[in-house]
Amino acid sequence: MRERDLREDLKKGEIRKKYLIVSREQLLIDNLLKTFKEDLNIDEAFDCESMSIREVLIDDIIPRLFLTPFASKYRLIIAKNLEDIDLRTLAGIGQSFRDLKFANILIMTYRADRYDHQLIRRLTGAFAGTAIVDIDAEQPDIDRWIKAKITRDGIDLPADLQAYLGEEFSNDITGLKNEFDKIENYLHETSSLDSRTIKDLAQGLCEVNQYRVAKSFFRGDEDTLAAYREIAPFISNDAGMVATMGRNLLFSATGRQSGVNIDQQKMRQLLKSLIGIDRKIKTGSYFPKLMFEMMFLQNTSLYKKGVSHGKQHG
Repeated sequence: MRERDLREDLKKGEIRKKYLIVSREQLLIDNLLKTFKEDLNIDEAFDCESMSIREVLIDDIIPRLFLTPFASKYRLIIAKNLEDIDLRTLAGIGQSFRDLKFANILIMTYRADRYDHQLIRRLTGAFAGTAIVDIDAEQPDIDRWIKAKITRDGIDLPADLQAYLGEEFSNDITGLKNEFDKIENYLHETSSLDSRTIKDLAQGLCEVNQYRVAKSFFRGDEDTLAAYREIAPFISNDAGMVATMGRNLLFSATGRQSGVNIDQQKMRQLLKSLIGIDRKIKTGSYFPKLMFEMMFLQNTSLYKKGVSHGKQHG
Protein backbone atom coordinates (compact mmCIF):
# COMPACT_ATOMS: atom_id res chain seq x y z
CA MET A 1 0.00 0.00 0.00
CA ARG A 2 1.32 3.43 -0.94
CA GLU A 3 1.06 6.43 1.34
CA ARG A 4 -1.31 8.23 -1.02
CA ASP A 5 -3.67 5.20 -1.00
CA LEU A 6 -3.61 5.08 2.80
CA ARG A 7 -4.45 8.76 3.08
CA GLU A 8 -7.38 8.30 0.70
CA ASP A 9 -8.62 5.35 2.76
CA LEU A 10 -8.45 7.38 5.97
CA LYS A 11 -10.42 10.21 4.39
CA LYS A 12 -13.11 7.75 3.29
CA GLY A 13 -13.20 6.10 6.73
CA GLU A 14 -11.84 2.78 5.45
CA ILE A 15 -9.80 1.72 8.47
CA ARG A 16 -7.81 -1.48 8.93
CA LYS A 17 -6.80 -2.87 12.29
CA LYS A 18 -3.12 -3.53 11.62
CA TYR A 19 -0.59 -1.35 9.77
CA LEU A 20 3.17 -1.53 9.28
CA ILE A 21 4.76 1.75 8.10
CA VAL A 22 8.11 1.35 6.31
CA SER A 23 10.41 4.23 5.30
CA ARG A 24 14.03 5.36 5.28
CA GLU A 25 13.05 8.66 6.88
CA GLN A 26 11.84 8.86 10.48
CA LEU A 27 10.32 12.26 9.75
CA LEU A 28 8.02 10.77 7.11
CA ILE A 29 6.97 8.03 9.53
CA ASP A 30 6.22 10.60 12.23
CA ASN A 31 4.20 12.72 9.78
CA LEU A 32 2.08 9.73 8.81
CA LEU A 33 1.49 8.85 12.47
CA LYS A 34 0.29 12.43 12.96
CA THR A 35 -2.10 11.96 10.03
CA PHE A 36 -3.56 8.86 11.67
CA LYS A 37 -4.18 10.74 14.91
CA GLU A 38 -5.77 13.72 13.16
CA ASP A 39 -7.94 11.82 10.67
CA LEU A 40 -9.16 9.35 13.29
CA ASN A 41 -9.68 12.14 15.82
CA ILE A 42 -7.64 10.35 18.48
CA ASP A 43 -7.46 11.95 21.92
CA GLU A 44 -3.74 11.46 22.57
CA ALA A 45 -4.08 12.03 26.31
CA PHE A 46 -6.36 9.01 26.75
CA ASP A 47 -6.41 6.84 23.64
CA CYS A 48 -2.90 6.70 22.20
CA GLU A 49 -0.02 4.56 23.47
CA SER A 50 3.40 4.61 21.83
CA MET A 51 6.17 2.18 22.77
CA SER A 52 9.42 0.83 21.40
CA ILE A 53 9.54 -2.86 20.53
CA ARG A 54 12.94 -2.83 22.23
CA GLU A 55 11.38 -2.01 25.58
CA VAL A 56 8.20 -4.12 25.76
CA LEU A 57 7.21 -7.73 25.23
CA ILE A 58 4.56 -8.84 22.76
CA ASP A 59 2.63 -10.20 25.73
CA ASP A 60 2.48 -6.62 27.04
CA ILE A 61 1.23 -5.19 23.75
CA ILE A 62 -1.58 -7.66 23.07
CA PRO A 63 -3.76 -6.78 26.11
CA ARG A 64 -3.64 -3.10 25.11
CA LEU A 65 -5.27 -3.98 21.79
CA PHE A 66 -8.44 -4.96 23.64
CA LEU A 67 -8.75 -1.96 25.99
CA THR A 68 -11.90 0.11 25.50
CA PRO A 69 -11.23 3.64 24.16
CA PHE A 70 -11.97 6.37 26.68
CA ALA A 71 -12.55 9.55 24.65
CA SER A 72 -12.16 8.45 21.02
CA LYS A 73 -13.78 6.00 18.64
CA TYR A 74 -10.53 4.02 18.40
CA ARG A 75 -7.59 3.38 20.67
CA LEU A 76 -4.25 3.71 18.86
CA ILE A 77 -1.40 1.37 19.80
CA ILE A 78 1.93 2.33 18.19
CA ALA A 79 4.83 -0.15 18.27
CA LYS A 80 8.05 1.47 17.01
CA ASN A 81 11.57 0.35 16.08
CA LEU A 82 10.77 -2.98 14.43
CA GLU A 83 14.01 -2.47 12.48
CA ASP A 84 15.87 -3.48 15.66
CA ILE A 85 14.46 -7.02 15.43
CA ASP A 86 15.81 -9.64 13.02
CA LEU A 87 13.42 -10.84 10.31
CA ARG A 88 13.03 -14.32 11.80
CA THR A 89 11.85 -12.85 15.09
CA LEU A 90 9.61 -10.41 13.22
CA ALA A 91 7.89 -13.34 11.57
CA GLY A 92 7.05 -14.64 15.04
CA ILE A 93 5.68 -11.25 16.03
CA GLY A 94 3.58 -11.17 12.88
CA GLN A 95 2.24 -14.62 13.72
CA SER A 96 1.28 -13.44 17.23
CA PHE A 97 -0.90 -10.65 15.79
CA ARG A 98 -2.21 -12.55 12.76
CA ASP A 99 -5.36 -14.16 14.11
CA LEU A 100 -6.25 -11.63 16.80
CA LYS A 101 -9.64 -9.94 16.50
CA PHE A 102 -9.61 -6.56 18.24
CA ALA A 103 -11.41 -3.25 17.91
CA ASN A 104 -8.43 -0.96 18.40
CA ILE A 105 -5.79 -0.06 15.80
CA LEU A 106 -2.21 -1.34 15.86
CA ILE A 107 0.42 0.66 13.95
CA MET A 108 3.97 -0.68 13.73
CA THR A 109 6.93 1.23 12.27
CA TYR A 110 10.09 0.05 10.53
CA ARG A 111 12.82 2.53 9.58
CA ALA A 112 14.93 0.93 6.86
CA ASP A 113 18.54 1.91 6.18
CA ARG A 114 17.84 1.96 2.45
CA TYR A 115 14.97 1.32 0.08
CA ASP A 116 14.79 -2.39 -0.75
CA HIS A 117 11.96 -4.16 -2.60
CA GLN A 118 13.14 -7.49 -1.18
CA LEU A 119 12.74 -6.18 2.37
CA ILE A 120 9.17 -5.09 1.60
CA ARG A 121 8.39 -8.58 0.26
CA ARG A 122 9.81 -10.22 3.38
CA LEU A 123 7.86 -7.95 5.70
CA THR A 124 4.70 -8.59 3.69
CA GLY A 125 5.23 -12.32 4.15
CA ALA A 126 6.01 -12.00 7.86
CA PHE A 127 2.98 -9.79 8.57
CA ALA A 128 0.20 -11.49 6.63
CA GLY A 129 -3.08 -9.68 7.15
CA THR A 130 -1.29 -6.41 7.97
CA ALA A 131 -1.43 -3.39 5.65
CA ILE A 132 2.18 -2.61 4.70
CA VAL A 133 2.51 1.14 4.03
CA ASP A 134 5.57 1.60 1.82
CA ILE A 135 6.26 5.34 1.92
CA ASP A 136 9.42 5.23 -0.18
CA ALA A 137 7.67 3.50 -3.08
CA GLU A 138 6.58 6.97 -4.17
CA GLN A 139 10.12 8.07 -5.12
CA PRO A 140 10.53 6.04 -8.34
CA ASP A 141 7.15 7.35 -9.49
CA ILE A 142 8.30 10.94 -8.93
CA ASP A 143 11.53 10.34 -10.86
CA ARG A 144 9.63 8.78 -13.77
CA TRP A 145 7.13 11.66 -13.74
CA ILE A 146 9.96 14.20 -13.97
CA LYS A 147 11.70 12.36 -16.82
CA ALA A 148 8.44 11.91 -18.72
CA LYS A 149 7.55 15.58 -18.38
CA ILE A 150 10.89 16.96 -19.56
CA THR A 151 10.83 14.55 -22.51
CA ARG A 152 7.23 15.36 -23.41
CA ASP A 153 7.66 19.14 -23.09
CA GLY A 154 11.19 19.30 -24.53
CA ILE A 155 12.69 20.92 -21.41
CA ASP A 156 16.51 21.05 -21.37
CA LEU A 157 16.94 20.27 -17.66
CA PRO A 158 20.39 19.37 -16.25
CA ALA A 159 20.64 16.04 -14.42
CA ASP A 160 21.49 17.63 -11.06
CA LEU A 161 18.42 19.86 -11.27
CA GLN A 162 16.29 16.78 -11.99
CA ALA A 163 17.81 15.10 -8.91
CA TYR A 164 17.06 18.19 -6.82
CA LEU A 165 13.40 18.22 -7.86
CA GLY A 166 13.07 14.50 -7.16
CA GLU A 167 14.48 14.75 -3.63
CA GLU A 168 12.94 18.08 -2.67
CA PHE A 169 9.38 17.27 -3.76
CA SER A 170 9.25 13.48 -3.37
CA ASN A 171 6.21 13.78 -1.09
CA ASP A 172 4.66 16.91 -2.58
CA ILE A 173 3.54 16.45 -6.16
CA THR A 174 1.65 19.78 -6.05
CA GLY A 175 4.82 21.59 -5.05
CA LEU A 176 6.68 19.81 -7.84
CA LYS A 177 4.15 20.96 -10.42
CA ASN A 178 4.42 24.52 -9.12
CA GLU A 179 8.20 24.32 -9.46
CA PHE A 180 7.86 23.23 -13.08
CA ASP A 181 5.56 26.20 -13.66
CA LYS A 182 8.39 28.48 -12.54
CA ILE A 183 10.85 26.70 -14.82
CA GLU A 184 8.51 26.87 -17.80
CA ASN A 185 7.87 30.59 -17.20
CA TYR A 186 11.62 31.10 -17.20
CA LEU A 187 11.93 29.10 -20.43
CA HIS A 188 9.21 31.21 -22.03
CA GLU A 189 11.30 34.34 -21.42
CA THR A 190 14.79 32.99 -22.17
CA SER A 191 14.03 30.14 -24.62
CA SER A 192 16.78 28.01 -23.07
CA LEU A 193 17.93 26.42 -19.87
CA ASP A 194 21.40 24.95 -20.03
CA SER A 195 24.61 24.96 -18.02
CA ARG A 196 25.44 28.48 -19.21
CA THR A 197 22.16 30.02 -18.15
CA ILE A 198 21.35 27.97 -15.05
CA LYS A 199 23.00 30.53 -12.73
CA ASP A 200 20.49 33.17 -13.84
CA LEU A 201 17.74 30.95 -12.46
CA ALA A 202 18.83 31.97 -8.94
CA GLN A 203 16.41 34.89 -9.09
CA GLY A 204 13.40 32.67 -9.73
CA LEU A 205 14.53 29.29 -8.36
CA CYS A 206 17.00 30.30 -5.69
CA GLU A 207 16.13 27.21 -3.63
CA VAL A 208 17.77 25.09 -6.34
CA ASN A 209 21.03 26.97 -5.88
CA GLN A 210 20.66 26.77 -2.10
CA TYR A 211 20.40 23.02 -2.50
CA ARG A 212 23.62 23.00 -4.54
CA VAL A 213 25.45 25.09 -1.95
CA ALA A 214 24.39 22.65 0.78
CA LYS A 215 25.52 19.66 -1.28
CA SER A 216 28.82 21.41 -1.97
CA PHE A 217 29.30 22.13 1.74
CA PHE A 218 28.82 18.50 2.75
CA ARG A 219 31.22 17.38 0.02
CA GLY A 220 33.84 19.70 1.52
CA ASP A 221 34.20 21.77 -1.68
CA GLU A 222 36.43 24.79 -1.19
CA ASP A 223 34.17 26.81 -3.51
CA THR A 224 31.19 26.55 -1.14
CA LEU A 225 31.63 30.04 0.30
CA ALA A 226 32.02 31.57 -3.16
CA ALA A 227 28.91 29.72 -4.36
CA TYR A 228 26.93 31.04 -1.38
CA ARG A 229 28.10 34.61 -1.92
CA GLU A 230 26.96 34.38 -5.54
CA ILE A 231 23.36 33.58 -4.63
CA ALA A 232 23.12 35.48 -1.32
CA PRO A 233 21.78 38.71 -2.92
CA PHE A 234 18.86 36.75 -4.38
CA ILE A 235 17.87 34.98 -1.14
CA SER A 236 14.80 36.82 0.13
CA ASN A 237 14.14 34.37 2.97
CA ASP A 238 17.25 33.17 4.82
CA ALA A 239 15.12 30.61 6.67
CA GLY A 240 15.02 28.62 3.43
CA MET A 241 18.81 28.27 3.54
CA VAL A 242 18.57 27.07 7.15
CA ALA A 243 15.97 24.48 6.13
CA THR A 244 18.06 23.30 3.17
CA MET A 245 21.15 22.88 5.34
CA GLY A 246 19.07 21.09 7.96
CA ARG A 247 17.71 18.59 5.43
CA ASN A 248 21.19 17.82 4.15
CA LEU A 249 22.42 17.39 7.72
CA LEU A 250 19.59 14.90 8.23
CA PHE A 251 20.61 13.03 5.08
CA SER A 252 24.18 12.87 6.43
CA ALA A 253 23.04 11.64 9.84
CA THR A 254 20.94 8.88 8.29
CA GLY A 255 23.63 7.78 5.85
CA ARG A 256 21.89 9.01 2.70
CA GLN A 257 24.62 11.52 1.87
CA SER A 258 27.29 9.42 0.16
CA GLY A 259 30.94 10.29 0.74
CA VAL A 260 30.24 12.19 3.95
CA ASN A 261 32.18 11.30 7.08
CA ILE A 262 30.96 13.32 10.06
CA ASP A 263 31.02 12.49 13.76
CA GLN A 264 28.34 13.30 16.31
CA GLN A 265 30.25 16.22 17.84
CA LYS A 266 30.60 17.96 14.48
CA MET A 267 26.89 17.37 13.79
CA ARG A 268 26.00 19.01 17.09
CA GLN A 269 28.27 21.96 16.33
CA LEU A 270 26.70 22.49 12.92
CA LEU A 271 23.18 22.11 14.33
CA LYS A 272 24.03 24.68 17.00
CA SER A 273 25.20 27.10 14.29
CA LEU A 274 21.99 26.62 12.30
CA ILE A 275 19.85 27.15 15.41
CA GLY A 276 21.79 30.35 16.14
CA ILE A 277 21.18 31.67 12.63
CA ASP A 278 17.50 30.71 12.83
CA ARG A 279 17.12 32.68 16.06
CA LYS A 280 18.74 35.72 14.47
CA ILE A 281 16.31 35.49 11.55
CA LYS A 282 13.31 35.30 13.87
CA THR A 283 14.46 38.36 15.85
CA GLY A 284 14.85 40.44 12.69
CA SER A 285 18.65 40.57 12.78
CA TYR A 286 20.62 41.97 9.84
CA PHE A 287 23.41 39.41 10.27
CA PRO A 288 22.14 35.95 9.09
CA LYS A 289 24.03 36.17 5.77
CA LEU A 290 27.24 37.10 7.59
CA MET A 291 26.68 34.19 9.99
CA PHE A 292 26.21 31.84 7.02
CA GLU A 293 29.49 33.07 5.53
CA MET A 294 31.29 32.45 8.82
CA MET A 295 29.79 28.96 9.08
CA PHE A 296 30.86 28.03 5.54
CA LEU A 297 34.30 29.57 6.05
CA GLN A 298 34.97 27.75 9.34
CA ASN A 299 33.35 24.37 8.75
CA THR A 300 33.40 23.35 5.07
CA SER A 301 36.81 21.67 5.36
CA LEU A 302 35.44 19.35 8.06
CA TYR A 303 33.52 17.38 5.44
CA LYS A 304 36.29 16.76 2.93
CA LYS A 305 36.73 13.15 1.88
CA GLY A 306 39.22 11.53 4.22
CA VAL A 307 38.40 13.83 7.13
CA SER A 308 36.91 12.29 10.24
CA HIS A 309 36.58 13.66 13.73
CA GLY A 310 38.28 16.84 12.57
CA LYS A 311 41.54 15.12 11.56
CA GLN A 312 43.04 14.72 8.10
CA HIS A 313 43.94 11.13 7.24
CA GLY A 314 46.89 10.43 5.00
